[in-house]
Amino acid sequence: MNKITFKPSIDHNVIFTFDDKIQDILCFELANIPIDEEHEAEYIKRIILNTIGEKEAETLCKISIGLSCKEKDFVKLPIIKKVFDRNGKYYFQPNQRDDIENQIIEGTKIASLTQNF
Repeated sequence: MNKITFKPSIDHNVIFTFDDKIQDILCFELANIPIDEEHEAEYIKRIILNTIGEKEAETLCKISIGLSCKEKDFVKLPIIKKVFDRNGKYYFQPNQRDDIENQIIEGTKIASLTQNF
């Protein structure tokens, strides 16, 4: 099955919270977002790796994502609905993770040094 993407740019405001340092707040645009909810972990992993990188993400505790787009119907995309259902929050402490966070960190060093909450 081919991955269908949303071509217009979506504005992202992301707060990265760490175990061992102050928060980072980054604003950026991403285009070609997969629309299907089954790609949620891949999408969030892409945000982390393409902005702060794997080494910086070793002590990542949480990310909070705010999204906006000139195309108002972007909120109807299944993947965007999944992000909004979580209030844009992803928790990476080992005792706070769910299946999505586990998929995000799988095969990476993301949150590998993060302590329990």
